[in-house]
Amino acid sequence: MHKSDRHPDFSASAGFTLVEMLVAVAMGAALVAAAATVFALASEAIGTSTANTQVSSQLRVLYSWLDRDFGRIRLDGPMVIVSDNEDYTTAGGGIENARLDRVLFSISGDIPALKTSDHVSLGMVLYGHDLPADSLSSPTHEDMFDLSLTRWARLMMSGATPPVNSEFYQAPMSFGNLLAYWYSTTTVPDFVAYFQTRPDTTGNEDFAEMIAHVVSFGVIRYEQADGTVVDWSDGAGGPPLSGTETTFGPADEKPLWIEFEIVLRDSNNRLEEPFTAIYRVNLPSR
Repeated sequence: MHKSDRHPDFSASAGFTLVEMLVAVAMGAALVAAAATVFALASEAIGTSTANTQVSSQLRVLYSWLDRDFGRIRLDGPMVIVSDNEDYTTAGGGIENARLDRVLFSISGDIPALKTSDHVSLGMVLYGHDLPADSLSSPTHEDMFDLSLTRWARLMMSGATPPVNSEFYQAPMSFGNLLAYWYSTTTVPDFVAYFQTRPDTTGNEDFAEMIAHVVSFGVIRYEQADGTVVDWSDGAGGPPLSGTETTFGPADEKPLWIEFEIVLRDSNNRLEEPFTAIYRVNLPSR
């Protein structure tokens, strides 16, 4: 037999053609884009979940403080509910309107200080915003995240010597002295303003406790001792919604319950819409 004279067929190319290379590059780019999309969606989901967790945590803290403080309320002491609608400058420089209600009342019992180990038996508490209403549109507010709900406190009758140069305590003050101060004020806003000293101007960070990042904190309704429900949500059932206050003197019957409307955002402003919650606090009976 004769050996074959045939040669191998090298007509088929052994490498990538230009078309095949372009297809491979396109597929690689598509995979990278898909991976980037998945990563972006995962990051967004994680950010939203973190924001929801933060808001939920703030709500739990706020509910806890409200229950704790109103559970210690002195029904024989003064109480003030101040209602305001105010424009404020947002962190992004925009102007928005928000409910800026404030609630002031006296408490008693075994009361821990905000950031010290001291305990007292009498105090005044005000829930309000970090800045007074007349400062909300000032340029200094633009560096802050919208608004912050703050629990302000003046603690009296300290069992221990108050810290040196501290304005966190107003000691010594008996309940009788507190009532005397109440009756010595000419207007309710003066009494409320007594608690509106910024911590950074007193040099004492213990004076206030930031509770939550809020867009709005409003007392929308409460039930009086005679069963009448006063509704401020539409301005029809109660006083006007701007610059007014309801004062309950030491001898006045206090509400049976107070309902709050709280609108919150997370600190990074990741949530497209703020979260709104309504919470009712029952006041102890006499």
